[in-house]
Amino acid sequence: MKPNQLYYFLIAILFLACSEVKKESISSEIILKKVFRDHGLTDQLIQKSEKDTSTFWKTVKGDVEVFSEITEKGITIKTVNKNHQRIINLGKVEEAYQLPKVEWISKDFVCIHTFTKKEQTANIFFIPYNSDKSISFFNKEIVAIAPEENTFVYISNIGNPIITYAVYNVLTKKELLLEAQITKQKAEFPYFDAIKFKDKKVIITMDQPKEEYVLEYDSILK
Repeated sequence: MKPNQLYYFLIAILFLACSEVKKESISSEIILKKVFRDHGLTDQLIQKSEKDTSTFWKTVKGDVEVFSEITEKGITIKTVNKNHQRIINLGKVEEAYQLPKVEWISKDFVCIHTFTKKEQTANIFFIPYNSDKSISFFNKEIVAIAPEENTFVYISNIGNPIITYAVYNVLTKKELLLEAQITKQKAEFPYFDAIKFKDKKVIITMDQPKEEYVLEYDSILK
């Protein structure tokens, strides 16, 4: 083998070795658990490496990845969507806290739900991928979602015997209200038997007695 050939041969071997080391470092993470959820979400509990046994959760949908981790500083959320990356530190919510849950991922933002033991209301954060856009905060209990339309249903008011549901769009910040009657058979949260989105309509069903409440929400999408 000529000197020049030997030189290029050694360079090629070195390149392959470096590539292999890089490959190992990338694949050193260990998936401990994988959960498939509605709306195309996949949750993965990941151990950082064999040596580092600390763990974090990664939720994936398409090109979007959301990383949730508890550190000494508190809860950290990182969203990655193609060319956009955003890191948020929620801090220590309280002594006994748990990781946020990714409620849904759309083309516009990630919706996460944080939990604390003392609070009776939900803490919902809508995180746009672009760091130039502000994070929205919501503190009502969401009972149904339509992620592709950035729309959800929440309980606006509980009366006796009327309960008011609100259909809300995150992008337009518009909402519509739908009133339903609370029955003795469904006197506890969420006060219905079934709820679904169909053809730009929200349909809420009570079984006993049989009642169906329908609301078109196309007007809040524009």
